[in-house]
Amino acid sequence: MAAAHFVFVPLMAQGHLIPAVDTALLLATHGAFCTVVATPATAARVRPTVDSARRSGLPVRLAEFPLDHAGAGLPEGVDNMDNVPSEFMARYFAAVARLREPVERHLLLRADEGGAPPPTCVVADFCHPWASELAAGLAAPRLTFFSMCAFCLLC
Repeated sequence: MAAAHFVFVPLMAQGHLIPAVDTALLLATHGAFCTVVATPATAARVRPTVDSARRSGLPVRLAEFPLDHAGAGLPEGVDNMDNVPSEFMARYFAAVARLREPVERHLLLRADEGGAPPPTCVVADFCHPWASELAAGLAAPRLTFFSMCAFCLLC
């Protein structure tokens, strides 16, 4: 039986990205294969951690997908929440939602080529409603990742 393959789609912001990567690494320590979807700038933030985990034998990887800046009407280089001017926020979320098809194609192709087990679960940030369509296209359930701390939730 193939290992479970969790696909993490975090919001491209540090407060969401780091908990998602930590959760992926925790699952990988239990034998699950984990893929973290990221834009290039976001991937650069966590690459040292993911590379270190891979060198230690954990089955985790980053899958980078650039945003279509021109197609979304975004300034070049805006692929992380930290550098999105507030007037471009709606366009940014629309550009991220356009990653669904390339991510789906990539994951299905990698599974066909034997590079990774087929995705068995999509764990997506609550800010990504489009991830439900991604999960459906992969014939996998979707879990919503909510990285807010317990204190904030209780308040």
